[in-house]
Order: sequence, then C-alpha cells, then structure tokens
Amino acid sequence: MYAIIRCGGQQYKVNKGDEIVVDQVKGNPGDKFDIEDVLMLRDDHVVANNLDKVKVVA
Repeated sequence: MYAIIRCGGQQYKVNKGDEIVVDQVKGNPGDKFDIEDVLMLRDDHVVANNLDKVKVVA
C-alpha cells in the first residue's frame, strides 16, 4: 500500500514505515502530525475513490 500526499508545497509517495524530510512544517523532529491532503491511495490493485476521509499520520 502506498499514498501520494501533498505537504509543504511538495508531493511525496509514501509507504507505511517510510521516513521523509518535508519543508515548511512547524514542530520538532520526531513529532507526529496528520496529513489530510492525500491525492491518491493504492492498495495492491485497488485505487481509493473517496479520499475525503483518508489521512496519513506522519
């Protein structure tokens, strides 16, 4: 499963357990926050249609 997210004006492809560096996010390294701007979610061969209720915890 992976998701395409938008954070800090950039788009990222993320998988569960990935670590990424993002710009323009307030907080300290290691803090958790929700990313609700999910552009696509794919699980094996299924692409999610309704992304309004999807979020990524980073």
